[in-house]
Amino acid sequence: MKNTHTIKNGDTLAYIAYKYDTTVSEIVRLNTELYKRELYFGQVIKIK
Repeated sequence: MKNTHTIKNGDTLAYIAYKYDTTVSEIVRLNTELYKRELYFGQVIKIK
């Protein structure tokens, strides 16, 4: 399983959490650089 996700147009933290069977809180915990939970196209985030 991939441990990262590259943000695509329209992605939300809720969608990403659902897709990878995790939680928004866990994604935010793993990605301290997610200021105000803002996502940017092409950004690579950790998911597990």
